[in-house]
Amino acid sequence: MENSSEKKSALSRALLKLQWLAETLVALILAVMVATVFIEVIMRYMFNSSITASEELARILFIWMVFIGIVLMLARGRHVAFDAIQEAASPAVKKILQAVTLVGIGIASCILAVYGYIYSEQNFAWPSAALMIPYGYISLILPVSGAAMLIITIVKLIGMFTQTKGDK
Repeated sequence: MENSSEKKSALSRALLKLQWLAETLVALILAVMVATVFIEVIMRYMFNSSITASEELARILFIWMVFIGIVLMLARGRHVAFDAIQEAASPAVKKILQAVTLVGIGIASCILAVYGYIYSEQNFAWPSAALMIPYGYISLILPVSGAAMLIITIVKLIGMFTQTKGDK
């Protein structure tokens, strides 16, 4: 049977892999978005022509980049929190406040995952205007990011309450 540090190590490795995946996706999306907008500017001002779908593609990529970025920031511990209150608190109270913050993020992540899935499922019949991509695919980032944030939150909560004195 695995001991506590082996489980934490496996959870930490999984969290690092998820973080690497998010970083890679954000970088790829940003590169495609910049290239798309750059090509559109060149087409519009040099050739007096336009690519119809470029603005829509850039908007879709931006939406995905934002939600993947939210997952990445949560994994890095850069989520919104009341730092001033936590910094003034004793270590025990600080740990409780961090746990309450993570539970709140977990609840919000659950809501995003469940209702994002419902929303996506309902929008597969509606294509986008220029690219004709069903909005269900575009909005799939909602349940995907919600589930990823929930996993990260659970891993962080487990790590928080399985720390030994030497781990701190």
